[in-house]
Amino acid sequence: MIDKVKMICEQYHEPRRVVRDSFLETPINFGIKQQNARIYATADYALQMHSGDILQIGCGKGRVTAILAEVAARYDRQVTCIDPYNTGKTTSGNEKLTDKYFQFLKNTKPYGDTVHLHLENSSTEMSDALIQLIEYSFVYIDGKSSYDVHANDIHLASRKNAKSGIICLDHVLNDGKKTPDSMMSLYENMIGEYGFGYYWNQGQREGYLLT
Repeated sequence: MIDKVKMICEQYHEPRRVVRDSFLETPINFGIKQQNARIYATADYALQMHSGDILQIGCGKGRVTAILAEVAARYDRQVTCIDPYNTGKTTSGNEKLTDKYFQFLKNTKPYGDTVHLHLENSSTEMSDALIQLIEYSFVYIDGKSSYDVHANDIHLASRKNAKSGIICLDHVLNDGKKTPDSMMSLYENMIGEYGFGYYWNQGQREGYLLT
């Protein structure tokens, strides 16, 4: 499994770099297309090897979800998505959903029969129950929250991940900065604590854990 993941990462390698110049309104991120290809290929390999579905924790605008859904549909599998998408309460007491939620719906609309979104924080009892209901062969964790939140995500996912299944932790590399609370530290600690197999190319943003 590790050799196959390494081969995929080397095949679709373009170091992720960010260009910031005064004439640019927003920074330009290079390497994202190759990252999408890596996620697609590793998820495809995981589903070839195991019977489980796909779990995504942290869904953003649904771009990665669409990639995972395309893979899942090929194998008649499902994608379980967990993300609260809320910014607090409205004046009427209902949850106020973020703009990313509506972008998610737009980007995943072609995969309505495959993608199942649960508006939950991953640390709730409801999310725990959802994760424990299904076996997963591939898990994608966004990596934009705190160390403790994603440590719990990995713990939950590893309990239901297929033997030798794959967990992809995004944002292990975040503009090359390493802080005590970073995903890089989490990635390293999870390897030590759980004895996961792993592969991470240091020029790429995401890292892979093999359960």
